[in-house]
Amino acid sequence: MIVDHEIARAEASLARLEGRRDAVRERAAGMTREIELAKGRLAVKDQVEAFIEAVHGSASRRNLAAFETLLTALVQEVLPGEKPVALELSTERGLASLDVCVKRPDGSLEDVLEDNGGALTNVIGMALRLIAVVKADVARFLALDEADCWIAPERVSSFYKVLEDGAARLGVQCFAVSHHDLSQFSGKFHIARVVGEAQTGVEVLSPDCSAAWEDAQPGLRFIRLVNVQAYADTTLRLSPGVNALIGPNNRGKSTFIRALRAVFYGEARDSLVRAGAKSATVEIGVAGKRILRFTRQPRRSPVNVWSLHEADGSIVEDKGMRYETG
Repeated sequence: MIVDHEIARAEASLARLEGRRDAVRERAAGMTREIELAKGRLAVKDQVEAFIEAVHGSASRRNLAAFETLLTALVQEVLPGEKPVALELSTERGLASLDVCVKRPDGSLEDVLEDNGGALTNVIGMALRLIAVVKADVARFLALDEADCWIAPERVSSFYKVLEDGAARLGVQCFAVSHHDLSQFSGKFHIARVVGEAQTGVEVLSPDCSAAWEDAQPGLRFIRLVNVQAYADTTLRLSPGVNALIGPNNRGKSTFIRALRAVFYGEARDSLVRAGAKSATVEIGVAGKRILRFTRQPRRSPVNVWSLHEADGSIVEDKGMRYETG
């Protein structure tokens, strides 16, 4: 009986050891297969990476070709006879770089920013900004300062027609500052004028365009400046399409661009505050009759305050959040 019991124990132990042996063999076989696959991947690594790079390059070239065609068409609409636009992808310091050029008749390239500049740069800059606003897939608003709109007098009509057509097709609200009298070029523009003198105070004359807006439609309804540089209290009304602020030089047209940068980027200095005033306020009308307010208050903390207000003036509160911050 004792011998039979010991034999049974030995057989059970042998069975367990055989089971472990089979598991180890299976695991070893699996690891061998994985090693072989890894070696195979390593063997073709360079070819795969080259293939992926070629595919990405081909896709990038197709995208660039489409943009080159679009930019060339826009440029030649404003500047007939101008050379075609060429986009060159490269790397600088390990990062992707894109050079915007024009192609000379001999095939060589001329960098738009470094070798050309002027009107051509502004036309391409306008087009790239429109593309960027749409690609960003956020609120579609484009602001162009006077320097961004510089163009020869005989090309002003074409420049703004391209801006008007592009904005309409892409659904972008535009605000452009210009010293040209644009009223002669298009009846579709909403044109406001700066009047007065910087020393005695300036204001903006802009027609009411509230009828052009639907209540929930995205976009900026107006920009109001209170004690902002030369403006004591003035309102620039905006339409859903292309808006232009015109007037003589040195009257404060670009103050509206600085006000927008203060509100949306926090780029504000104490010089924004009108001489003798304790603070400067920028109000922007948005959808739902709400008002976005920015206040610059020197020698106080916080120096910049943002708040969002309902039509009745109360600060917006939603889901326990009060829309006011410094």
